Amino acid sequence: MAKKKTETDAIDPESVEVIVDPDEGTSTDSDGEVDPAAEQESSLADVLRAEIEHLNKELTEANESHLRAAAEIQNVRKRHQVELDKARKFAIDNFAKSLLEVMESLDQACEIDDDSDIGAMREGVELTRKQLLSVFERASIRKIVPNRGDAFDVNEQQAMTLVPTDEFPPNHVVEVFRPGYMIHDRLLRPAMVIVSAELPEPDEAQETASTDSEASENA
Repeated sequence: MAKKKTETDAIDPESVEVIVDPDEGTSTDSDGEVDPAAEQESSLADVLRAEIEHLNKELTEANESHLRAAAEIQNVRKRHQVELDKARKFAIDNFAKSLLEVMESLDQACEIDDDSDIGAMREGVELTRKQLLSVFERASIRKIVPNRGDAFDVNEQQAMTLVPTDEFPPNHVVEVFRPGYMIHDRLLRPAMVIVSAELPEPDEAQETASTDSEASENA
């Protein structure tokens, strides 16, 4: 009876063909097919990596743009400050030059002999005053001179004292002690004024007079 061949004996090693999967490492199911879930996950990872690279690039560009803008703002501020300093300097220079003529006129007035005509001296002073007013006008400086009876304006005036009177209603200008000055819309110096106050009641006035009389007698 012939000996039965085994499966091993029946397979020729030379005839075995080895097939290498080019997508080795890709998850497959039991049938050797690619796992759709794994393929989708790999594709999503590639998309996320690309998106991250894109966002990092945009972030770098935005940061560089921000630094350039900040540097430009700083340069603009520096240039603006330089121009502002120059404007202030030249404004002061022009104002100082305008005062030179006034000073020269005052010097000439001081050089007049004592026995000279007083009228000539007065004329020189008037001329100097006109020159100074012209300087003030070019610099937009104007004088504040309230009228008696005007309402007290805290924005342009300063009250030196309150005077009870029935000549004007309360908080009105009774007397101007010193004029004020404005430059453009800015207050240089307030006008110094005396302001009216309400008269005390007769009983209060009598009581005050009695108190003053008693104090005088005790003294």
